[in-house]
Amino acid sequence: MSDITDIIKRTIYLTYKFGGGFENDLEARKDPVNAHLYRRWGYPIYRTYYGPGSDESWNTLLELLKQQTLLELEALEGKDQDDVQKLKELFHLEVHQDPTVFGGLNIHELREYWCNTKRDMFY
Repeated sequence: MSDITDIIKRTIYLTYKFGGGFENDLEARKDPVNAHLYRRWGYPIYRTYYGPGSDESWNTLLELLKQQTLLELEALEGKDQDDVQKLKELFHLEVHQDPTVFGGLNIHELREYWCNTKRDMFY
């Protein structure tokens, strides 16, 4: 298996709540009846600046992050079409943008917040 195929399979494995062993569920996970067993995947992103004009920049950043991630997934479309499509459908940015919590935090403070809060890229 190529490295990319391994990454796709591993990510699918992490997004699907298997009931039994991995080998037993390889085909079962593709059954539409089991679609509810998939979890979204993505990245947490934190907004720490709320100054003038930052709303537009923030929205542009979010859109570009989504767009670029989906483009990168599309570049894999020759690998396992079903799995790549499933990853595209499940992708989600976990956006945190509360100025009362995150406003003005530096990277060290944000890291401390993140380390003290349970986070899971598959949710």
